[in-house]
Amino acid sequence: MNKLIQFTKGILVSITIALSVLGVSQSAFAATTQHEIKQPHLIVQQAAEATFAKVLEAKQNENGSQQAFNKIMEDELLPIVSYQFAAYKVLGSHARSMSKAELNEFVEVFREYLMSNFASLMAEYDGQTVDFFPVEVSSQSKEVAVRGALNNDNGPTTNLLFKMRKMRSGDWKVYDILAEGISMLDAKRMEFSPIIRTQGIAALIKQIKDQNNSLTASL
Repeated sequence: MNKLIQFTKGILVSITIALSVLGVSQSAFAATTQHEIKQPHLIVQQAAEATFAKVLEAKQNENGSQQAFNKIMEDELLPIVSYQFAAYKVLGSHARSMSKAELNEFVEVFREYLMSNFASLMAEYDGQTVDFFPVEVSSQSKEVAVRGALNNDNGPTTNLLFKMRKMRSGDWKVYDILAEGISMLDAKRMEFSPIIRTQGIAALIKQIKDQNNSLTASL
């Protein structure tokens, strides 16, 4: 459980997720209307419910492999995560000095980074629940913050905040997660920026690829 909370504070998640390290309290979500599903907190809730139902099913069927978890992440979490926007936010001003090819490669390895971290955390999930709270949204809203509460059986509740942005398509997507006020994007920006500044973007991309491979091998 400590590893679960530590990851939320340090990274992801994205996403993922996401969408990341969450289980969800039971609800009558099947009755949700198409209008209601556009509400940001219900988008996150539905994705989390589907994700962890599949995770528990995979574990019960003794199919808790990296490939199985990656498939769950790709099917259920990534569709509601704007990993492209998150990747650009993490790069910050460094993005302006990068070529299009470098930007595209970074976005892809950052996506894999989120996937690998989410998949590795699935082994730690044992049924924790999280409550999501509605947020006011108008037709003019472009960004919202959905509040969540991770319920820990053997410890205090962890306060979460999911930052969501309305895309050009009209879809709401998560681009950052805060755990107890700690931003995933801020943490990654502080970690990555010195590497880009002193070693270059190619060195950072290689480092992230190596981390992805290490996580994959450990599952």
